[in-house]
Amino acid sequence: MPFYEVHHCAPLTRSEKDDLAARITQIHKSAFGAPSLFISITFKDISGCDFYAGPNQQASCNRIFAILRTGGPRTVTDLENLSVALSEAWQDSIVRNNTVEARSLSGVFVTRSIEALMEHGFLLPGAGKDEEWLKQNLPRFQKLADEGSAGFQGLLKELGH
Repeated sequence: MPFYEVHHCAPLTRSEKDDLAARITQIHKSAFGAPSLFISITFKDISGCDFYAGPNQQASCNRIFAILRTGGPRTVTDLENLSVALSEAWQDSIVRNNTVEARSLSGVFVTRSIEALMEHGFLLPGAGKDEEWLKQNLPRFQKLADEGSAGFQGLLKELGH
């Protein structure tokens, strides 16, 4: 459903990545109701890149990109709240008490540009249509879980089945 891409020039530990990914997942689930299995997050080390704001090279090039499905009931305020929550998650997971400028977050970019999406063998619904889609696909989720898919076993548990 959503695709989050974390670009970082600051070195991140596995624990920091795990913590930030868990926070991003929880933020998105709380805001938009998507199940965890369908919230994709990648981390890209871009420490070899030069980052400029206008003509000035910057010490920090850490950014979070959130690419969401188009349409649905999401308002600009919802997306602004998402941006703030993601920024706070970075602060809590990565910066904490380490105020080195290179660990600060340069920006959060939220776009609605996913027109169609297929994940885990499922064509996913439009924004705001998750609940109905989940109900319709419950038998297929159950079949995959019964066949041993840990991801779908986790999905069924998350859905209370």
